[in-house]
Amino acid sequence: MIKLAWGILMGFIAWLVITFAKIDGLRTVVTLAAAPAALIVIAQAVSSYLMLKGDAGKSAVK
Repeated sequence: MIKLAWGILMGFIAWLVITFAKIDGLRTVVTLAAAPAALIVIAQAVSSYLMLKGDAGKSAVK
């Protein structure tokens, strides 16, 4: 039921944006929606770098 409501809500929002703001509004919405994902990817990259930097002096073979 939640998935259905979510799908209807997303479809309605997309229809509103395309109807009233045309393609420029759609581009703005896509950019805003992608921002949190970009921040997560950047945080993962920094975390991986710091983790690998800390392991640089350690040898896996003893």
